Amino acid sequence: MRTRDKFLIALPLYVAILVFMALVMSFNHLIDFNKSYMSDERSELHVFYKQMVWALEPYLEKHDFQKVREYCADFGSNQDIRIRVFDESKSLIADSQPEEIIGENRLSKKQFFLPLVKVLSYNGEITCAGHKYRLDLTISQESVVKTLIEAQYNLVIFFVTCFIFLLLCIIYLIMKVQIPFNMLQKSVTRIAKGDLDTEIEIPHSRILHELALAVSVMAQKLKRQIVRLQQLETYRKDFIANVSHEIKTPLTAISSAVELLQNKKSDFDSQNLECLNILGFQAERLNNLVNDILCLAELENATTNESQKFVMFDLNKTISDVIMHLNITKPEVHLTAPSSAVEYWGSPHLIEQAVMNLIINAVKYSQSPKIDVILETTGETVRIDVKDYGIGIAPEHVARVFERFYRVDKSRSRENGGTGLGLAIVKNIAILHNGSAEVVSTEGKGSTFSIILGKKESE
Repeated sequence: MRTRDKFLIALPLYVAILVFMALVMSFNHLIDFNKSYMSDERSELHVFYKQMVWALEPYLEKHDFQKVREYCADFGSNQDIRIRVFDESKSLIADSQPEEIIGENRLSKKQFFLPLVKVLSYNGEITCAGHKYRLDLTISQESVVKTLIEAQYNLVIFFVTCFIFLLLCIIYLIMKVQIPFNMLQKSVTRIAKGDLDTEIEIPHSRILHELALAVSVMAQKLKRQIVRLQQLETYRKDFIANVSHEIKTPLTAISSAVELLQNKKSDFDSQNLECLNILGFQAERLNNLVNDILCLAELENATTNESQKFVMFDLNKTISDVIMHLNITKPEVHLTAPSSAVEYWGSPHLIEQAVMNLIINAVKYSQSPKIDVILETTGETVRIDVKDYGIGIAPEHVARVFERFYRVDKSRSRENGGTGLGLAIVKNIAILHNGSAEVVSTEGKGSTFSIILGKKESE
């Protein structure tokens, strides 16, 4: 489940929890109110009982029960209190409300949670002239009970209403926001993956309408910009290829002329011969540079257009052939590889060139007494390491050695005829084989250049 989906579901749940907490707090307040009200009523009833005892004692001492009845009837008619007086035999002497108290039997509404007290009573004995009488006071709580019960009903109805409202909110969010948003996200994801022809459906919902419209406009502008950049990249590659090919023609003529003159060394004095050698060296260097530029352009074109010509070949044999062809005796080049064939789907010519570039760089620039070439397979990759034990590379140069025309030691590179494109070619060959190139180096201890090749199934 996406984080957005979790949020849309969690938000109504949080609101539901808050509503539930408010409901619980409301019930607690009702309970507290009920307890407080009953406590106050009991206190008032106790005070009223003492007043009634003080008022009735004179009549009870004279056994004037008629006055007792009249007093109870007169006093009780203006109060919400039922006053009853009993003699020693529990016979009723006086009753201010002969009819039944409504609160005792007529409240039919069902209470849900609150322990409601519908009738509150207080009684005690009165001793007068050797006789004992019982005074019973009763207060109906009908109005209070009705209010509290209605509050319970209202709270329950409010909670159910809020719950239904939350369910409707969730359905609305899913129908009006979540589904269109998911469709918009899928369209944006396809555009991000390069499918610029993806059409973005503009939802009618005002919540997402402006966002979808802005994304659609952005996608159209992005498409135009990418098309323009692709055209510029094509022009650049065509320009480099055309210029390089045009340079090769006069360069070949210059090299041939220099070679012809070098065959007649006897006709030149030492100064002219030195100039001729310099001319030949620079012509060869320029020729190598043009070849590397053309090679790099072809690799970039192959990576972009996927026009590789791959075959299944033995990497072990290919690397062995490279070392044998270079025939380097100093420093010694040693190969460490599996005893069996390492079959790989790729371009043997390009792999040869990448390994050759790394070995030649190690020979020219590392000043190492020996060079180790290590071939190993690890899971879904094949790794080729070219390890030297020479001067190493300073940390500030390590991150940039695969850049075009970048040289660690420019003076030594020029002396050795380097073009500054060898490692860039290695990197592009690795990328073409679904891999990468990397280097680990320590000054004074040597460097290890690695080509990590991704395994591909044969087509």
